Amino acid sequence: MVLSEPDHEFSWVPLVAVRDRTMFEKRLARINGLAEMNMRIRPVFLQSPNSRLRNMLDPRILLTDFCKIVRVVAELAPDAVVVFYLLQAYPAVLLKPLFRYSLYVVATGGDVNLHPAWVHRMLRRLVCWRSDLVFAVSDDLRHKIFEESGRRPVLFPTGIDTSFFRRLEPIDELRKKWNVDQKDRVILTVSNLEKHKGVDVAIEALRLLGNSATENTRLLVVGNGSERMALRKLVMDLGLGESVHFLGEIPRESLRELYSLADVFVLSSHSEGLPFSVLEAMGCGTLCVCSRVGDIPSVIEDRYNGFLATSVSPRDFAKKLRAALTMKDDEVLTMRNNARRTVMERYDLRKIAHSMIDVISLGDRCMMRNRFADYPDNLEWGQIDAVSLCTVTRSKAHDMNIAKNAQLRNKLDSLEEE
Repeated sequence: MVLSEPDHEFSWVPLVAVRDRTMFEKRLARINGLAEMNMRIRPVFLQSPNSRLRNMLDPRILLTDFCKIVRVVAELAPDAVVVFYLLQAYPAVLLKPLFRYSLYVVATGGDVNLHPAWVHRMLRRLVCWRSDLVFAVSDDLRHKIFEESGRRPVLFPTGIDTSFFRRLEPIDELRKKWNVDQKDRVILTVSNLEKHKGVDVAIEALRLLGNSATENTRLLVVGNGSERMALRKLVMDLGLGESVHFLGEIPRESLRELYSLADVFVLSSHSEGLPFSVLEAMGCGTLCVCSRVGDIPSVIEDRYNGFLATSVSPRDFAKKLRAALTMKDDEVLTMRNNARRTVMERYDLRKIAHSMIDVISLGDRCMMRNRFADYPDNLEWGQIDAVSLCTVTRSKAHDMNIAKNAQLRNKLDSLEEE
């Protein structure tokens, strides 16, 4: 996302652990068109393994990593900073009084659902109240943040690149490429392999479909996580070794192929916000069978553009999977078209990004123009773990800030040398 107004400069500042530097640079190299964009990429490579609060309390971190962040912010002298993830926004909160920028934070489901400890709640409250505006990617998340902090976020749903996530043809060629028999029925799940994602529910639902069904039905599991070995053991215990295949993490180009060749996409999570995977599958016209949790019911209308399980149980998911796999061809085509249309109209990344900049432009003192330059078709939120995006305005005041901040950078350099 890049502001096209020539009087403004857009900078992306990812905070990346040093141990992940090679992986980050490989991912960055796969993004086309960066050289032609009016955007600077200024990664900060940290010694800390992550951006958790306890690492910032380590004196070594304070004297190295935090100084690196301060020096980059001083160099850019941003007028506005947009930070992704509430729990990673505290450095920007701490630096806001010093550099006097406007701060906007994007909250995701993982910010709240996966971090219930009191220290996380206190940190979220701090970030919410010290930010100029908080965006929430789902209505369910917006209500949770309001109940916890008293701050009412602005709803901006998750978006996907609908020009990329579209149905590929011919399906026969895709199945041949992935060594899938033309007669096989394919169920796909894309998820972190963690307990709350409920992948075990999908596996047990496959068993409940019956022996005659599982003989030519394949469950493809994309993703990694702490539950991988436990899930593999479950598959062996249920005698589904020939029917369930773990593919690990795969590039999004390959993921689009799997969405297209799959008969059904399943997400049996116990808790969610508004997951990318559901929108991506719908964008590719894949029939979705999902849990009735988070904001998924606001996207999927049962039997119109997908299926919603009554509960997160193997029996209910087996029932919905059976219904999806036994639909007539004309019914399948209608539901595929409805799914694609839903995403195109309500969850297109470009439309959402334009709307977000409109809101920031109204609230920010910099008078940012709400126009975008072309950005790479394969650049999306979440593709690389972007922590902050800084917009910089070129003006006399901005030049004065740069001169003032140069003195601060020199002091930081001296401190690091000591």
